[in-house]
Amino acid sequence: YELWFSKEVINIDLLHVFGTECFVHVPQQKRRKWDKKSVKGVFVGYSGEKDGYRIWIKDQNKVILSRDVKFQNKKLSCVPDVSSTDIQNSDMEIVKKRFKHQKQMWKKNGGDIV
Repeated sequence: YELWFSKEVINIDLLHVFGTECFVHVPQQKRRKWDKKSVKGVFVGYSGEKDGYRIWIKDQNKVILSRDVKFQNKKLSCVPDVSSTDIQNSDMEIVKKRFKHQKQMWKKNGGDIV
């Protein structure tokens, strides 16, 4: 790949899922002694101009650019917590509604298979 395209191989460890919860380091110059060393944010993309990530800081309602980011890879902030029983129940409801619709169409067409 490197010889063919004259580019280095992309490090896939730098790729992250949109909406991943993360923590952005606050430089020492921008905080006081007892302030937090990081702020919670949500990954919204990559920087086009510089090396870094675009992070939405919900508390400040702004997007910042930073290289010093720790990602919580197992937690997406944009996805609600759903249990497997909720998924199974919703799947069953879909099947019931579809069957009911097909039954109505069958009756409407005089018993002909649709």
